[in-house]
Amino acid sequence: MTTAPEQKFPTFHQTFPAMGTRCDVVLPNLHPEIAAFIYQEIQVDICLLESKLSRFQTDSPISEINRYAHERAIRVDLELWDVLTTCRHFHFITDGAFDVTVLPLLQKNQARYAVEKPKSGFHHVELNSADMSIRFTRPGMGLDLGGIGKGYALENVKRILQTHNIKRALISFGESSIMAWGNHPHGDHWPVSIRHMRDEKRWVHEFEMKDQALSTSANGFSGNGTSIHIFDPRAGTPAAISRAVSVVSRSPLEAEVLSTALLVLRKDEQKGVIRHFPGCQIAEMQYGENVEVEVVTY
Repeated sequence: MTTAPEQKFPTFHQTFPAMGTRCDVVLPNLHPEIAAFIYQEIQVDICLLESKLSRFQTDSPISEINRYAHERAIRVDLELWDVLTTCRHFHFITDGAFDVTVLPLLQKNQARYAVEKPKSGFHHVELNSADMSIRFTRPGMGLDLGGIGKGYALENVKRILQTHNIKRALISFGESSIMAWGNHPHGDHWPVSIRHMRDEKRWVHEFEMKDQALSTSANGFSGNGTSIHIFDPRAGTPAAISRAVSVVSRSPLEAEVLSTALLVLRKDEQKGVIRHFPGCQIAEMQYGENVEVEVVTY
């Protein structure tokens, strides 16, 4: 008795705009109809999540919170409650380096940082578990969930892939947040490289990923001269050093939070925070005046 050869299908690859960038969905060796169904489910889930978390959508729950939470408690649904309590958890285990209350700082120029700093800080956020509500204890506060949204979205995508027993996939938000599911069709892992911040034709580090997620946070200037600012929420000012931090973890959420936190933490502070994220792979790229890159792995 002979076994019929495994049927091969072309790799499915579609892209849609989401969370301020593009989302690429790569599904190797799936029947085209199944791949299209999975893609649509991923797209709908991510877009619905963005409609809750985006401060740029005026009718989103986060926009409502930013407008009114200093006046009254705002009730939220279970998913947004989970996001907010997760933000609180990561704020405390990163010693305040991860803080989604930096919106007042993002909206002001450097001369106003000192004025706006008292309006930020998660200790000014009240979360009431009795009715799943949020309230700000100071006027002028606001939330920006850009430092956790893509990680949370990829956690949802991971559940979708598991539910449908998908063996391999690659999901990428503009190369800054990537999930490599299963193995590459022609290898036992997905090779994922980190691009040079100032030279898009150069690669500075490569991770071998399988059932893992990658998040990269950067501060300084990109190759096209675009200014990239990650704020140190404790000081109320942008991180001063031009560098990037990439983190690989089995949890997309942990990868995104840790990459943001490590970017603003001093060297002597990093070890105490990293211990809360066991099993992560970390690469830190520092960009000096001579545009050479120093890669530090942990």
